[in-house]
Amino acid sequence: MDRELLTNIAYVCIITKCLSRFPQNTLVGGVTAQNEKDGETARVACPLLCYHVLDVTVKDNKVTKVKAAPILSNKGDGACAKIVHALKWHYEDSRVTYPMVRQGKGGPWKRVSWDEALDIVAGELKRTKVVHGSQATCILVGGGSIMGGIAAMYSAGTFSQQYGCDCHTHGETCYVVRVISHNITLGCMLSTDLDPATKHGSMWFWGTNLSASCPPVVPRIRKKKKEGAKLVVIDPRRIPLAKDADLYLHPRPGTDLALALAMINVIIEQDLYDKEFVEKYTVGFEELRRHVAKYKPEFMEDVVNIPASDIRKAAEIFVKNQPAAMLANLGQDAGPYGFEFHRAAVILHALVGNIDREGGMLLLFPWTGWVGGSAFKLVEGIPCAGDYYIYPQFCQQGSTACFTEPLLEGRPCRYKSLIIVGYNPLRMHGDTNMVRKALEKADFICQTDIQFNETSEYADVFLPARVLLEKRELGTLWGTFDVDQLYPLEKCIEAPGEALDDWEIWWRLSERFGFSHWKTYEEAADEILKPLDLTLEKMRKEGPWYPRTGSFEKWKTKPFDTPSGKIEIYSKTLEDLGYDPLPTWREPPETPKSSPSLARLYPLTAIDFRSPYYVHSRLFDCPALRKLEPEPLAEMNPSDAQKYEISDKDMIVIESPRGVIEMRAKVTEDIMEGVIGLAMGFPEACSNVLSGASDSLRNPVIGSDRQRTYLVRVRRKE
Repeated sequence: MDRELLTNIAYVCIITKCLSRFPQNTLVGGVTAQNEKDGETARVACPLLCYHVLDVTVKDNKVTKVKAAPILSNKGDGACAKIVHALKWHYEDSRVTYPMVRQGKGGPWKRVSWDEALDIVAGELKRTKVVHGSQATCILVGGGSIMGGIAAMYSAGTFSQQYGCDCHTHGETCYVVRVISHNITLGCMLSTDLDPATKHGSMWFWGTNLSASCPPVVPRIRKKKKEGAKLVVIDPRRIPLAKDADLYLHPRPGTDLALALAMINVIIEQDLYDKEFVEKYTVGFEELRRHVAKYKPEFMEDVVNIPASDIRKAAEIFVKNQPAAMLANLGQDAGPYGFEFHRAAVILHALVGNIDREGGMLLLFPWTGWVGGSAFKLVEGIPCAGDYYIYPQFCQQGSTACFTEPLLEGRPCRYKSLIIVGYNPLRMHGDTNMVRKALEKADFICQTDIQFNETSEYADVFLPARVLLEKRELGTLWGTFDVDQLYPLEKCIEAPGEALDDWEIWWRLSERFGFSHWKTYEEAADEILKPLDLTLEKMRKEGPWYPRTGSFEKWKTKPFDTPSGKIEIYSKTLEDLGYDPLPTWREPPETPKSSPSLARLYPLTAIDFRSPYYVHSRLFDCPALRKLEPEPLAEMNPSDAQKYEISDKDMIVIESPRGVIEMRAKVTEDIMEGVIGLAMGFPEACSNVLSGASDSLRNPVIGSDRQRTYLVRVRRKE
């Protein structure tokens, strides 16, 4: 496969050269408006990197007001509760604000100067490189939504290249799986057009709960439904939007790929596909026709737990109500066959010509690559962890799901030193107990974060970073829709103590190795933005950049960026790498059907779900947010609750083959029988204690760990 195509895969932000601009308002980046009573107001990217641009008012170094900026992409939306409360709280009284080092392995923490802390880190990394080789050091970078941003990720990548070590990011269970599958199939990212002014034939939310991930947008969706768009929700949980839906389907967890293939079968068998588009712009249709013959709805209804008539109805709504805007995000990314599902979803859109059409699915090209991750490049001769070729070769970085093997097994090399940046693997990585054993094997761990967390127990050095409105960054607001915005995150308040921007931490560490690095944030931002014909000042003056170009159906004049120049329904690229060239359904491991003996001991299938008030492992110590959702809940169907003699609000014990946790039961008809939904991220009851990350449970193509669809048992706590 062409090397340029391999390195042209998006990770964080896909921006085109023909970016369009928002209508301008007088308020732009930085402090722009003053009011003696309220303070100073700035327009900034949401520092949680959600979907919105915000107007934030600050007085006496405190946030007093937060609202969504009155610009096109925010039209009619408000600001969500988590950002309002998070910014006003701003980690008050829960921060580490000075560099800290351990006094002996596992000993008490001691405050030191930045020079002393960085000298220790540099000394340990140099020792590791001399004694074990540069491949014995690994950098783990978490979600940029709290810690980082584009400049920070570039700086991490630049350091890893010059040092010569592997750099891992946690994209295999969020976003990147979509990017890879879309690029293999049609050469760029396929994004959802939910622009406020857009008209739709139908809107599809497939394993995506906007009421939790982006609550301010939900009224927009309901408004679009009133204007005539059909609404389809597919989820094992009856999420709030399901109650407004024209069609709600609840597939058995882990069977979304089977459902998509059954819909493809209906479209082809009933001759509902767009023959002209398929003939001109795709390859592999005849192979697909033969392949999906075995996925008739009548054959698949027992697999997905949905009547064949409803599967056919879904396919007919999809065909007859175009353009279709479909969001299939984290619910699929973290599932057992997320990669394969996203390939099938692209094929669904291709069959009806719903490619780069306003109100449907957009192509973000011509594009210049992945702005937020293009500093990550595989270092020659340095093996990436895991036996999964596609993720590192296409993303130029390692899969975080696989970082435990080098520590536990020395496969394909043995890690000795870790740099963990903005990532808490003891809460966000599958199989917490396995991760704990892996961290115990490291000789040295340097952690950069905002506050101590579970991972800090194993750290030798802690470097405090700035957060939220204390920092300057380039914000990628990828949020919910994949139609990424780009806008600066401006410094609006002073950071406490000696906390630094995380890009500056990388630069100071680089100096101790003689590595090149930028000298100022402005220099870094302008160099990063240069391929887009942007500068930091230009973006501040002209407002957010928004890659919904207003130019549609670009495939009429430009071939798809694939080896064939067409949408590759049948992927020769995957075939050559030893993978299925067409999406193929297999029963996931560890389900009642695939593991009946285990299911006799662990009869329920567990999934997790996110809260509207927290972000991954963050914000749980914000008092105002804890009042809104004070404890983790386990959702159970009344039939299951009755079977196990559990009442609503009982404390229950939940156990998998890997661990045990306790949560309070929420008995509700809004979840399928045989399924238990677990609130994710809570420190007192981490669902990943139960989830799996062994090779047998990983996605066979990209190696993502199993954070959804695994077996558990429950009992009432005595």
